Amino acid sequence: MIITRFKEATSSSVYQYILDKKVESISNELLTTDKSLLDIAIETGFNDVRNAYRIFKNKTGYTPMNFKEKFSQKTDTKR
Repeated sequence: MIITRFKEATSSSVYQYILDKKVESISNELLTTDKSLLDIAIETGFNDVRNAYRIFKNKTGYTPMNFKEKFSQKTDTKR
């Protein structure tokens, strides 16, 4: 069956794989844009920003804003 083959190939259920890809997309958007989490969540396919927030935190260990603060490559231009 295709679902069994998918799980063998990815070591993940289809649902978990999709969630992982959504979290990956949110991560990228947080680090490369100034979009709000609400906008990113909607664009990524979440119907509820709270659900996106919860799943993101469960998958990464960070809240979306903590993730952005920790991993953003912005440099301080004050001198």
